[in-house]
Amino acid sequence: MAIDSSKRILGYYSLRPAIWEVRDKYNKIVGTSFELELAMIGVVKELQGKKNVGMPLLLDAFEKTLAVSKIVGGIERLWVGPLNDRCKKFYKNAAFTKAANSQRMFIAVGEIADALAELDAFIAPDPL
Repeated sequence: MAIDSSKRILGYYSLRPAIWEVRDKYNKIVGTSFELELAMIGVVKELQGKKNVGMPLLLDAFEKTLAVSKIVGGIERLWVGPLNDRCKKFYKNAAFTKAANSQRMFIAVGEIADALAELDAFIAPDPL
């Protein structure tokens, strides 16, 4: 959660577990994998589109994803379901890839550490 000096909530996010079913060409389930889904990033309207709230929340979600992956093991991807084109651009800029035949996007857990290093350099110090 992101809060300012007056304890006003500026943004938050939610991670949840998900199971991804792998199906063959006959739609038979041939495997499953444990994934995480970034179910929501919420930022107060006047700060949407600015790097000082949404991106730090995403970076924290990346760090939590890596921590859960170390504890649980077997997590392959972090998924998002962008609501609009602006959200798609936000996630694309954060190294997410569009899934085939879907509006959903993902980043492989193995790519998160690199994304953290790259994205952290673009965030200005938080003025709050």
